[in-house]
Amino acid sequence: SLLHIYPQGVYFTGRYNRINVVADGKNIGGRRILLCSLANNNYYGGEFCCAPHAKNDDGLIDLCLVNSLSLLSFLKMMPDYSAGKHLDNPKISKFFKYCRCRNVVVTATKTIELCLDGEMFPGTRFEISIVPGSINLMIPESSV
Repeated sequence: SLLHIYPQGVYFTGRYNRINVVADGKNIGGRRILLCSLANNNYYGGEFCCAPHAKNDDGLIDLCLVNSLSLLSFLKMMPDYSAGKHLDNPKISKFFKYCRCRNVVVTATKTIELCLDGEMFPGTRFEISIVPGSINLMIPESSV
């Protein structure tokens, strides 16, 4: 699953909103942020590998912040972002912050949108935590 935090009008006016991000008690993003993705899997939207180091069974949230940048710069970096190479490319890695954590608090002075698997939730404060082992799955023996 994946969560996105979008400033209103993310690609245009949203890049001027200030968003504060605290991961495991450490302030890592107190400035203008274009996009904030929290994932426990590599891909979202079928083609974007925002979290190339994510593992869905490690008990961690992979947090990827995209700093505010021009629309042209954003479009230029999209191929590497889609392929999961954005953290390794020195020309664009400066636009990203990436960390692995257990708890994330996102606050904003203006309303932002949290997108949870396509459902939008407006607000100015979101707290996201991972709870390892909280879901038990039953798999038929014939599938093992």
